[in-house]
Amino acid sequence: MKISLVYISLSGNTASFIKRLSAFLQERHENVEIEQVEILTNDLGDFIAFEENYKRCFGIVGSGNRNFNNQYCLTAKQYSERFGFPVLDTFELRGLNEDVKRIGLKIEELYGM
Repeated sequence: MKISLVYISLSGNTASFIKRLSAFLQERHENVEIEQVEILTNDLGDFIAFEENYKRCFGIVGSGNRNFNNQYCLTAKQYSERFGFPVLDTFELRGLNEDVKRIGLKIEELYGM
C-alpha cells in the first residue's frame, strides 16, 4: 500500500511533522510505502486542482500558530470548502508526539489499516 503525504513547509515545521508521521506509520505497518511530496510553490491549491488531484484526497491536515486566532489553519479550512474534502485534524507549529499519533491513527482508519 502507498500513502502520499503532500505538503508545503515554509519554515520547516510541517516537514518535521511529516517525517515523524511517516516514521510512526512505517513502524506500525512494514508493508506501507510513504511518499512525501513537498510542494515548492506557495499555492497548494494549484496542485490540488491539477488534473483533479482533489478526487484522490481523503482530507487535509492544517498546521499553524494558535496565536493567530481565526487565521489558525485558515488555508486548510478554505481548501476543504473549495475542494469538498474534510479537515481531518490540525496541529500547532511542529506538532507534538500526541499530534503525530492522533493523526497517524486517523490515517490508518481512512486507509483501513
